[in-house]
Amino acid sequence: MNAALIFLCCAATVSLLSVSVVIPAKPEPSTLYAGEELQFFLSKLSGKQVQLIREGSKKITGKALYVGNTSFATRTGISCKNFGREESLIRRIGKDIVICGGAPRGTLYGAYEFLERFAGILFLDHHSTYIPDTPELKLPEKIDLRLKPSFDFRGIFIGQVCV
Repeated sequence: MNAALIFLCCAATVSLLSVSVVIPAKPEPSTLYAGEELQFFLSKLSGKQVQLIREGSKKITGKALYVGNTSFATRTGISCKNFGREESLIRRIGKDIVICGGAPRGTLYGAYEFLERFAGILFLDHHSTYIPDTPELKLPEKIDLRLKPSFDFRGIFIGQVCV
């Protein structure tokens, strides 16, 4: 409980109107999908279109979520190239956030973790997603999460069939 209180005291509210999702100039398909998922859900949350920008295509103004192995991540000393297949990293660098991970699913899992922890979006099951009414992100001053799923496979099994 104390950790939750500390988080709430130190969290800053960030308006989604000034946030862009930035992907590498030539993203892997899974990185592109992670960027598109962030754009989609943050746009739903804010009620405004969040930009999805490829690095180098235009000047980035405001805060940015850098997704995948971007040049920005490399310049700040972050590399996820040696991460496990589903391992991810979420790190705050100044006003920006880097979300990256191992191939093929690490970056996508990092994006979903970011949406759940900081945007309050809940992925309840395959068909149900909860999106709160507050168009804001609550970001602590320091974010440095390296995550790895506890299970290799997630699903509901009935006999030999996965539902």
